[in-house]
Amino acid sequence: MKLRAALTVAAAAWLLVVGPSSVCPGAEPSPPPAEKSTFWFIPHTHWEGAVFITREDYLQTGLQNILRALKLLQADPSYRFTLDQACYVKPFLERYPEAEAAMRKFIAEGRLAIVGGMDVMPDCNMPSGESFVRQILYGKGFFREKLGVDVTTGWQLDTFGHHPQVPQIMASAGFTSFWFFRGVPSMETPSEFLWKGIDGSQIAAFWLPHGYSINYGSPARLPEFVEFIKGRFHMLDPQSRGSDRVGLAGADVSEPEEHVPGLVEQFNRQPNAPFHLRLGVPKDFEDVVSRRPDRPVLALDLNPIFQGAYSSRIELKQQQRELERLLTTAEKLAALGHWLGLPPDVAGLWRAWEPVLFNQTHDLASGVMTDRVYDDTQASYSFSKRLADELVESGLERVAAKIDTQGDGIPVVVWNTLGWSRTEAAEVDVGIADADVRDLVVVDHAGQPAQHQIVAAERYADGGLLRAKVAFIARDVPALGHAVYHLRPRRGGAATAVASPAKEPGVIENEHYRVTLNVASGAITTASTFPLPMRLAALHEELGRLIARYRPEAAAIEELFFARNARTALAVGHGRGVVLLALAQAGLAVYEYTPLQVKQAVAGYGRASKEQVQEMIRLLLSLDAAPQPDDAADAVAVALCHLQSARFNALIAGARAAG
Repeated sequence: MKLRAALTVAAAAWLLVVGPSSVCPGAEPSPPPAEKSTFWFIPHTHWEGAVFITREDYLQTGLQNILRALKLLQADPSYRFTLDQACYVKPFLERYPEAEAAMRKFIAEGRLAIVGGMDVMPDCNMPSGESFVRQILYGKGFFREKLGVDVTTGWQLDTFGHHPQVPQIMASAGFTSFWFFRGVPSMETPSEFLWKGIDGSQIAAFWLPHGYSINYGSPARLPEFVEFIKGRFHMLDPQSRGSDRVGLAGADVSEPEEHVPGLVEQFNRQPNAPFHLRLGVPKDFEDVVSRRPDRPVLALDLNPIFQGAYSSRIELKQQQRELERLLTTAEKLAALGHWLGLPPDVAGLWRAWEPVLFNQTHDLASGVMTDRVYDDTQASYSFSKRLADELVESGLERVAAKIDTQGDGIPVVVWNTLGWSRTEAAEVDVGIADADVRDLVVVDHAGQPAQHQIVAAERYADGGLLRAKVAFIARDVPALGHAVYHLRPRRGGAATAVASPAKEPGVIENEHYRVTLNVASGAITTASTFPLPMRLAALHEELGRLIARYRPEAAAIEELFFARNARTALAVGHGRGVVLLALAQAGLAVYEYTPLQVKQAVAGYGRASKEQVQEMIRLLLSLDAAPQPDDAADAVAVALCHLQSARFNALIAGARAAG
């Protein structure tokens, strides 16, 4: 009995020691169990737009994925889903208008997220800043008007680089976050930080170090699902700075995964679950990260990525830039017309803009598409150009109708749609119905004569003008303004000869620069029967004589030589080495350019044919024929490429020195 009593007392004493502090005043409380980390699982689908198949083909196969997501949202209150890009959601609602009510309901509940706020997921580097802003105006405007949501999550998951002014533009447009995949300087970069732009603006940045599909393709059985999720969680160890982490679950035009909601619930029921797995939308994780006090501030240029994309299918970039110019001109004229009381055709402007915005999606702007998609892209650009031309023409006519053009002669209104005053050559086509008009005189608004030429004319049988193309100098036309000139007829006397531009072989000039080229070919040929050492010696000697005679300031050569035949490649390599030796001995700076760069500089197209390049050389240098032999024409092309590049590099160097 005594032994039993002793044991009882001992047990009571142990209970007192480990019990609550209220039982034993002064005892230290036990630390609470550590709070589990949360792994945010964000289902989404990345809309491709067009790359392997056309825009319409993708819609035929991809719109049903939104239907599948809505079905899952309806069936399971825990499910979440994220959609991006107006070019995906807009055609869905046009073809399935009955789904709008469900989308609005799930958006209001915070279970369906709309992100991106743009027409597409555009390239951020090649399109102009005006285009980037139009992406936002179009995308945010559509989602606000159609679904009642103001998109604040920037979503550039698949874009090929991001320039450092993005934070300023996005923050100014009402975005509070920016999600992206590519462009960080190292894999040690934290996955969540504040991105600081050029002007000091900051936006919450969410870098996805393992892409936007890290949680997609998970197994459909719990044991494998658990191991899959644990592995994905720890893949983020090097970049994570908080207890919560995020993993996106979606791929290109991917279907929602029906097994996910049930397995997420089973994962969390495990007594030994290493962390909490939670379905969410981007805003959920953004709210968690916003409470962190120690997010680093990084000023980054998230470039370069895939630099070959800047020149691939270069004609698409040229069409894009031309349409940006045309459409912004149409907008300026519409704004002027609105100021004058003329209602703008807003719907027509957006109709013309949308194919251009769509073609700025990262794959299309980069030129990485199949030929069938390329043809479809060209057709859509042609559609936009036709609309843009019509908008510009109608805008000019509407505003010109409000201008006082009274005066003697045929009135001509010269427009300047740029933001600075300009003095430029202008051209106008006129038709003459009056008799015996032999010439035309151009005068400005004050009646002062302007320099002019008739550059083309068609005459009646008696020598009078029937039609004429007149070029004249329009001086000091104000920014976003106009000037009125008059073409006055001169009757009687001899007909004025049609002016023709003077051609001086080997000269390129404008009002600022004059470049004179010695078009002697300087081609060096050696007899193919001579041994290679003798031919190389002759090449070195003759090149030295040319350098001594013409005393060049620099030398430019092609960077790469390719040959299918190994022996030919080796011989060319020998010759190139001798050329480099002679240039080095003469103390010349040597500049190297790839064939792609040379063709782009001379013909405006990096894949131009040899004949196209030779014809451009002939036109640029006012030659009767392209230089011969072909090697000489190639050398002239390299020289022209260097002239352009040297001038550009000098301007950049000057700007850096000044600022």
